[in-house]
Amino acid sequence: MEMIKIEDVQSIIANYFGKDSVEPSTRLKEDLKAGKDDIVNILASVEDKYDIVVEENDLSNLKTAKDIVKYVFAKM
Repeated sequence: MEMIKIEDVQSIIANYFGKDSVEPSTRLKEDLKAGKDDIVNILASVEDKYDIVVEENDLSNLKTAKDIVKYVFAKM
C-alpha cells in the first residue's frame, strides 16, 4: 500500500478542478465550489490510489485536502 502524501491529494483535487495547484487548507465547497458529486469523484480517485473505502457518512467531515489526508492515514 502506498504511503499517503498531502501533495498527491492536492494534485488529485487540483487536476479535478483544472487548477495548477491547491493548498492543504483549500476548502472543497467554499473555495472550489465543489458539490457532493465533485467530492464523491475526488474521493473515488483517492480510494483507488490508496486502496481504501471512504464511508458515505464521513463525507461531511472531509472539507479540505488536509482533512482527506488525515482520514486516509487513519484508514491505513
